[in-house]
Amino acid sequence: MGKALLLAQLNKLSGDFETITGKIIELQSALEGLSATSTKITYLLNDEESIKATYNLAGKPYGEEATNEQKLLTDTSTKYETQKTDMMTKLQTKIDSLKLDAAGLRSGMNALSREIANTKED
Repeated sequence: MGKALLLAQLNKLSGDFETITGKIIELQSALEGLSATSTKITYLLNDEESIKATYNLAGKPYGEEATNEQKLLTDTSTKYETQKTDMMTKLQTKIDSLKLDAAGLRSGMNALSREIANTKED
């Protein structure tokens, strides 16, 4: 193979490597952002007393409604956390896959560099 052809192949691999590295950086940034995001939903009306103080409403039905709403928010927070965890796992899997691709490209670039160094023709 001629040196020019080897250099063209090396340039293509180098471009592919840069593209994959850019994708890895973007995905890592997304993973960090997602990891830092809280899925907790805070319920402000904790009990009958807070409902009474805030809205001047009192009685057992309001307390039961507050309990039901709080459970709903807790369940929703749990579902959000599950979705967040699933997405983080998918992002990490994709990052790992791209890192393997990048390692393969790096290996190919090293092999081509050695071949170019050993090629005598211009």
